[in-house]
Amino acid sequence: MDFDDSSRQVLQSFTEDPANPRAVYALGSLYWSTLTSRIAACIRDKQDVNGFISAESDFISFGLLQEVREDHEAVRLTLEGSYSAYKHLKVSCFADWLSDTIEEIVEGNQKDLLQQDIKRAHVQIKRFNKDIESLQESRKELIVGQFSQNGSMPSGAVLAQLARLPQTDQLLSDSLKTKKAIAKGTFFSVEQRRSFVGRENQLQKERARYDGLLSQIQSKEERAGLHGLSNQITDLLSKVIDLEDSIARMEKKIDEIKEKKQSMSPAEVENRALRAIEYIRDLVKLCAKRLRIESCSILRPKDPFFTPQELFSCFDRVQEFDPRVFCNDRVSFLGKPSVLLVPGNGNAVYDWKNNQFIVPLVPPAGDFVGSIASAIIEYRFDVDDEKKMLNSYIKLPEYRDVRSTYQLKSRLTKDYVAWMTSEYKGFRVLSKDVKKWFEHEIAPSRREIFCPPEYQQFNMSTKQFREMLDSVEARFDKNESERPEEDLWMASILNYHQGKFERAFEHLKALLDKNEQHLFGYYNLGHIAMKISRKQEALHGFAEFSKRNPQSWWATVAREHMRRLQMN
Repeated sequence: MDFDDSSRQVLQSFTEDPANPRAVYALGSLYWSTLTSRIAACIRDKQDVNGFISAESDFISFGLLQEVREDHEAVRLTLEGSYSAYKHLKVSCFADWLSDTIEEIVEGNQKDLLQQDIKRAHVQIKRFNKDIESLQESRKELIVGQFSQNGSMPSGAVLAQLARLPQTDQLLSDSLKTKKAIAKGTFFSVEQRRSFVGRENQLQKERARYDGLLSQIQSKEERAGLHGLSNQITDLLSKVIDLEDSIARMEKKIDEIKEKKQSMSPAEVENRALRAIEYIRDLVKLCAKRLRIESCSILRPKDPFFTPQELFSCFDRVQEFDPRVFCNDRVSFLGKPSVLLVPGNGNAVYDWKNNQFIVPLVPPAGDFVGSIASAIIEYRFDVDDEKKMLNSYIKLPEYRDVRSTYQLKSRLTKDYVAWMTSEYKGFRVLSKDVKKWFEHEIAPSRREIFCPPEYQQFNMSTKQFREMLDSVEARFDKNESERPEEDLWMASILNYHQGKFERAFEHLKALLDKNEQHLFGYYNLGHIAMKISRKQEALHGFAEFSKRNPQSWWATVAREHMRRLQMN
């Protein structure tokens, strides 16, 4: 990144005295002022904005400057990774977000959606045409069958009539298209009108011939069946025409978007782009302000920072220890929140406006899980429209006297972070009543197996669950000798949810034979063995899990089950 003299002076002041609050403030401001001025200049001068973003992606995404961090190259290699690889949530770094945002401003965010809709419409048309061909074949076979009851072939006249039926369907399709165009007020020339009338007359003659053919069939049920097939063909033809009309409208809309893109003034694009950047800037500054620290979006020496793996691990932790976090009505129509990693410091926040988590690159004191947990509890507050969680929490003895909703949220946030960090590791920092509340309202069930987010039943439809289970079992049937560990793990969980505990137990045993280090395999083995009254196997599973992971909430649960089993 090239800087002017004043910017270089800011960098020099910081390197000379990194602890000076004024120098830190100026350094943090340098990031946003540089970014906005360069983006604005690119847009005004009609330069390649994506080219600038790509060339300066280290600075934009991570606030990385060689002038500030001597280990610039090593940090860059650590931060590089596919942020889109996370399978549970959409994760973006700031450079990718910025590029997508400017593209949406220029193209209106509709072009890609329209192109996807056009692809889907073509797929539907293809499927409907196959259905039409299938119905036409069924109609032909039914008629041939009726005229061949005495063992003789249909007459040449009947066969000729059957050969003309697809042409009749085509005439019907053309007629429906023209009638729909007339209904919309489309202008037709004299020649087009004559052609339409001639086609209508021909269609009526063909229909009369078809009705005459059907009248020769004695069975009323068969005639009704043939009329039903014809009606289905007509309905499908009408659907194909509607889809073709929809495709034409969407293609016209794409052309309009392209024209608008060419006519949109650079000033309008610049204004909207800067507003979007400043909105994120203010949220990032809020993250630091809440902790009463100076916001700085340049990565400083010794700053701990999120790597892709650390970020994914933190969200995995949250979904492991708060499995119902995304089980709410909001997800059904808005989807799960996305994640935006932005240069800055402080705890993550939830941006309700865009349904996304804003995650500053540098968490306070290197508390990665605590940063993410702070945003997750904000999300839980936001989706709790009926305030069920707060109303339940305030009933705890130590919080009954709290009258301020702000104070109550602050205490629940503090407890939630402690739950995700200390209590997860088996340290008892919460009071007895508060811990009980978390185990009832937030935690995984003590009586159920561990289930990763991708296999949780509320994250998929019944059809998806059934297809996933059938697919993995089919792979086992084809190749019994070679069963991948991931398939065995998946099959054990899905069969457990189906109530097939013996089958789930078999898969888990096979998994642990292949991989003795599969930690939660032992935990689930203990639970499933209890379900099928195999006490010794249950004790073995829980004992192995506790031995391999002694300091955790999960180990505490496992040891409690062991005590109950030994007492019984």
